[in-house]
Amino acid sequence: MDVTDANGEVSFTGLPLGLYYGVESKAPAGLQTVKPFLVTLPLSNPAGDGWMYRFLPVPQGCRWLHQGANGQ
Repeated sequence: MDVTDANGEVSFTGLPLGLYYGVESKAPAGLQTVKPFLVTLPLSNPAGDGWMYRFLPVPQGCRWLHQGANGQ
């Protein structure tokens, strides 16, 4: 289990492809925890013609911000 840093961020490297379950058990002061969520690796890119291996989940809008495609 990894824990977020002082900014509330966590980064994983070397994860095998698969389905992952994200849970936030504690939030910084003044913020609420997000509901648990599922994410698959890789994700399809917004154009639907490739794969994303790096991304930033944004739970409130259930949208994904693209950070890189094809492992970049």
